[in-house]
Amino acid sequence: MYADYTYYQTEYGGKMSADEYKRFGRRAERRIDGITGNKLQFAFPTDSRAVEAVKDCVCELADFLWQIDSYNAAAMERMETVAQADGTVKGKVITSISSGSESIGYSAAGSASTATMEAAKDKKVADTMIYGIVRDNLCGASDSNGVNLLYAGIPYPRRNAPISRPPEDTVAPSETSLGQVPELRTFSDNEEQKQDKLWQDSVVIYNRHDLSAGGEQYYGKRFDNVRVEFTQEQNQNKSGSQDVSACLLKIHNDSTLSKPYKDPKSWAQLTTEKMLENFTLNTDGDFFVIVKKAELNLDVEAPVGVQISEDAPYADEGGFYEYMKGKYGYVYRMCSFAAYGLIPYFQVGGK
Repeated sequence: MYADYTYYQTEYGGKMSADEYKRFGRRAERRIDGITGNKLQFAFPTDSRAVEAVKDCVCELADFLWQIDSYNAAAMERMETVAQADGTVKGKVITSISSGSESIGYSAAGSASTATMEAAKDKKVADTMIYGIVRDNLCGASDSNGVNLLYAGIPYPRRNAPISRPPEDTVAPSETSLGQVPELRTFSDNEEQKQDKLWQDSVVIYNRHDLSAGGEQYYGKRFDNVRVEFTQEQNQNKSGSQDVSACLLKIHNDSTLSKPYKDPKSWAQLTTEKMLENFTLNTDGDFFVIVKKAELNLDVEAPVGVQISEDAPYADEGGFYEYMKGKYGYVYRMCSFAAYGLIPYFQVGGK
């Protein structure tokens, strides 16, 4: 198991018995594997903090699944009755479940409710809460190849990635010879071609700059061979509510990058000429426009270079950003930013 019973008891402080934990721990692992794309099966983290995050995730999720099961196991008793002091009779409702199955509280009011109870009664609620537990524990944790455990792109973004098994699946030293080359995972030519096809979109990024005398300018630069993923529907399905990002923009950060990247503060101190030669990614007013995407049958042109909001025709529409929103169909404010190093790329959330 990713987290054994000793860790569950001593480090996490869980109260299930060993048999109960074995059952619900395994079930928790299967749910985690489904959300993380089975990365833990072949690229189990080697970083101590990431390993701890995985173990805590298993323990917390196992407890949550156990609580749901305990609620369901006792649900039939809700159909019995409790006699009140005034002679009336009402149905029993479970109000709490402690760490031991022998400690279950009831109410005759018929209105008690907890998050666990709601999850036990509604699979969609349970799935949402399960995803939330996994997301909260594994956010920022990476596997042994440096790929975020919650990365949902396919195929797995690494060629010749060394295999790293979970602790109990590790081969004993006596079973392997010194200097043995670890098993490698490779992509076939077809898989590589499919991966390349995912990076054929184009966008124009607009970096916003406030003028000292008032007003604002936008510096537009076109980027080809990027990847745009629409996430709004996926976020709604997973989290039960709309996420802040409606799409993700991914830009290769390697020799193919057409303009050097500067952090927002450094970029803001450049001259106008240098601002055009470099770009930044800032969630304080920057935005991007999708100008080419085959799946949308989209192939348009958008202005590049310096755009001044106070100039015509932008001023009549409330500024350059409002003008672009009115003229183009896929305009997104930057709302999140991340940089990944194993396969170097920038990821920008847009809304």
